[in-house]
Amino acid sequence: MCRFNGDRFYRPAQEFGDFIEYTGSVMFVDPSGKGKDQTAISCVKMLNGNLYVTECLGLSGGYSDAVLERISKIARDNNINQILVEQNFGGGMFAELLKPFLMRFHPCQVEDVRNNKTKELRIIDTLEPVMNSHRLIIDRKVIEKDFRSNPQETPERRLKLQLVYQLSRISRHKGSLVHDDLVDSLAGAVAYWTDYMAQNEDLNISKRKDELLSIHTDNWDSLLNNTISQTAMGMTPQQIRNTNVSDQGFIKDFY
Repeated sequence: MCRFNGDRFYRPAQEFGDFIEYTGSVMFVDPSGKGKDQTAISCVKMLNGNLYVTECLGLSGGYSDAVLERISKIARDNNINQILVEQNFGGGMFAELLKPFLMRFHPCQVEDVRNNKTKELRIIDTLEPVMNSHRLIIDRKVIEKDFRSNPQETPERRLKLQLVYQLSRISRHKGSLVHDDLVDSLAGAVAYWTDYMAQNEDLNISKRKDELLSIHTDNWDSLLNNTISQTAMGMTPQQIRNTNVSDQGFIKDFY
């Protein structure tokens, strides 16, 4: 596979802090019929104004029970809060077919969405600002699964079905991609979070540090009061040190 100059995947420059829950998670489904097209699924989660892609794949089989069940299980595994279904199949029928399977495996909100803007322009206008500002983070497993996907297809078709190929080859010219299902579903999930992207990342990190400082202060006060009580009981400094060996809950545990 040839690649363009500058095409790279970048790891974080540094990692710090503790792991906290995502603000929310959404799945976007781009349904297909019974032809050779695939039903594309993208799961995107949001935290502190950054978007995290935890799943992006295509499923063959149209609207079969196997596909609907797989979508429901993926929603369960990714703890999805809301599913968006592009209304390009049966006027919303796909969402209605999906709901009984979701009731069995992962009850959550399902909403039909309709797009009228030219597909290539919509995809680029959605993804380009997020990617240029380095706010789109893709799980390494997504890339690895994408590389190994569709082994039964010919090399030429297999390549064009991959997310990375579609991301790096799409242009504003209509029909620039033979297959655009995956990048289209990814743009749909990213667009959902557009209203939240104005969040200031540094502000949220600052708030989190204030929370941790409060925890640290509370624990320190507790230890100090405990030490005063032990001194009043006649314990020696060495006995107090031996008793207060745990520092769990202090701020260093979070960094």
